[in-house]
Amino acid sequence: NIDNTTKENDNLNDLINQTNQNYYDLVEKINRTEKELNNAIFDTKQKLYTTENTLIHLNEDKDYLDNGHKMGISDDLLKFDFIKRPIIMKLAESGIKSLSDLADLASDELVEILGEDNMSPRLAERVVMKARELVYGIVPDSEDAE
Repeated sequence: NIDNTTKENDNLNDLINQTNQNYYDLVEKINRTEKELNNAIFDTKQKLYTTENTLIHLNEDKDYLDNGHKMGISDDLLKFDFIKRPIIMKLAESGIKSLSDLADLASDELVEILGEDNMSPRLAERVVMKARELVYGIVPDSEDAE
């Protein structure tokens, strides 16, 4: 009878140990799954954020081009990335609506149109030379470029 009781206790202990092991295995699996889900959620949020930013920039680009076209600005000037968009819009308001118009300016005229707070004489020279390079294929001498 003692042998049966001992055997039953051993069986119960084995059952308890197995149940405990199953429990810990499930908890570990849940934790792993939760971590994988959290990683997947994080990755998805990152992709959504990137997509949203891309859409915002695409809409800004479209609005910029649409507004520029309404103002009569040519694509070559709108896509001239050597100067910032607000400067291009200010040029257009002053009648400079193509890259050729910009290339035909003297650098001091460009500074006068934009004001020295928006364009230094040195930068104006570089902008006009870049426009001339693109429009007329004129490349500055290496001494002049520096």
